[in-house]
Amino acid sequence: MMIDPRREAIFTVTRLKKGLTSFLSEQVAPWETRLKTRAILQALRDKLARAVHDNALLPPGETAMPSEIENSSQWVNAAAELLIAGKKLKVEMPVPAGPVRLGDMLSFFRYLTDSFVALAEDNARADGTVVSCKKGCGACCRQLVPVAEVEARHLEELIERLPEARRSEIRNRFERARERLQAAGLLDVLLEPGHVGEEAIVPLGLAYFGLGIACPFLEDESCSIHAERPLACREYLVVSPAEHCASPSAESIKPVKLVVHTAKALRAMNAAWSSHGVRWLPLILSVKRAEAHADTTPLRPGVEWVREAFARVTGRPV
Repeated sequence: MMIDPRREAIFTVTRLKKGLTSFLSEQVAPWETRLKTRAILQALRDKLARAVHDNALLPPGETAMPSEIENSSQWVNAAAELLIAGKKLKVEMPVPAGPVRLGDMLSFFRYLTDSFVALAEDNARADGTVVSCKKGCGACCRQLVPVAEVEARHLEELIERLPEARRSEIRNRFERARERLQAAGLLDVLLEPGHVGEEAIVPLGLAYFGLGIACPFLEDESCSIHAERPLACREYLVVSPAEHCASPSAESIKPVKLVVHTAKALRAMNAAWSSHGVRWLPLILSVKRAEAHADTTPLRPGVEWVREAFARVTGRPV
């Protein structure tokens, strides 16, 4: 199949500079990145449909793809080969060729996040450590989780698809959490996260964790929306003993080191392109906000969203 030259983009990043971007957690070895986009077969469209549909919350036969994507008749393959600290990482994902909003790209961001996390897990194993996170260990699900507006809106859509009894229970959990935050004097602060300075984030997170508010989606200490969980949740893994997570400290918790934080990139993109301009939202309050705020990000070809995503995580224009 011929490649549409208007859709093809090739870029190379030869070096990342220390402190160049807030989306890198540490100094890394030079990268070489090459991204190509090309027209793909209909089979790849099915691959994307399965990726966004692989969620037990959705009734059989119901699709999670927005109508704007459903109506698109052309897809392109976003493929990248990255050399990170001497290790190659290949990523490949079909994305809409036509104009879509940032929220329609969540499947791509999940896939990208999972790819980077898998590489980090491989590095951890090479260092002789093992990720201790497992099903039934939900201590981290009581942390203050930052999400992007588009993630909040997706969570709201997931709740709306639930059977009525389950939907009511989840919404009640969010409401009870809000009442506890009000009683603890944290609600007003968390309703305006953009006003929280960097120096206040850690103390705020500790105060929140001290309340022991479980994520409304937590069931039997396991995530009930694991396939659809936010990017920040996907990125948080530890190699320290699981029992330490109930009383975390800088000395007792050893998180898996990530070179690239896709969650930060998505939140920055959302803040830059949304008329609301919110830098982040606490998951526990995000669903209620999503009910009242529509997605105001512009319609852009999927390839343009991909280019910006890579530019933000590498710190270089694409």
